[in-house]
Amino acid sequence: MCSLLVSIADVLDSFWKAGVSTLLVVAVAISMLTACDQVPGSADRSLQPPVVADFDYSPDSVDAGTVDPSRVTDTTVTVDLRLLTAVEDTDSDIERVVFTIEPGSAPRATIDGTLSEVSGQEGVYGAAIDLTLPRADALYTLRVFAVDTDSLTSNVGLGQLRVLPGTP
Repeated sequence: MCSLLVSIADVLDSFWKAGVSTLLVVAVAISMLTACDQVPGSADRSLQPPVVADFDYSPDSVDAGTVDPSRVTDTTVTVDLRLLTAVEDTDSDIERVVFTIEPGSAPRATIDGTLSEVSGQEGVYGAAIDLTLPRADALYTLRVFAVDTDSLTSNVGLGQLRVLPGTP
């Protein structure tokens, strides 16, 4: 039971003796009861989160001047980005493995998605992403993390992709 229950009777008694209306006394009692800080079924602290390891990606840099001309416009460059990581969870199944690509110049313009388990390679997740980016000198932060069926989140694998505009 909530530790506040012990003092509720005292508070209500003092309000009542002070001539406070019954409605106000009931409202105070309800607010004190809802302020209880104990919740039944607290989290199981023995559960372990998943672990991301060996995050690998390619390319780590792109110069628009060296990319196939069919994948470059005056303002954009399209990159075939490949992401690969190992994920392990000793006490749960992996629910999803997430990637994010965040431009340093506009962190709210994040691209995200999920990696799929690689066929025939248990615990290895990957994706090939056809990524169209602005043709500008920019640095992108790559992140991967996993979430298991217990809703625990793994560590984060980090990387960087550098885009150079090349000569138009």
